[in-house]
Amino acid sequence: MPIDIKRKYVDSFTEDERVAKERARTELEKQMAEFLAKGGKVERLEPGIAKGASGMMGDKLQYSDAEIKRQAREKSGHTGSKETGGNSE
Repeated sequence: MPIDIKRKYVDSFTEDERVAKERARTELEKQMAEFLAKGGKVERLEPGIAKGASGMMGDKLQYSDAEIKRQAREKSGHTGSKETGGNSE
């Protein structure tokens, strides 16, 4: 990955840019609070491939849906051996 020499680092932001970023962050937080106050719910979805996703070179994706889910389970520390619902007899 090449180094982006034009990247703006935190210390190099001007005061106006810092104020604009802070204003945008507070606006987003305010909108989220309003959404939640209206009864909106945030749900966490399981990882996977987005519906309608395709690779840059056609229909061949780099990872399959099963591989993405397996990697997410490994990263989170879940082994997948525990049953997650249904009838456990």
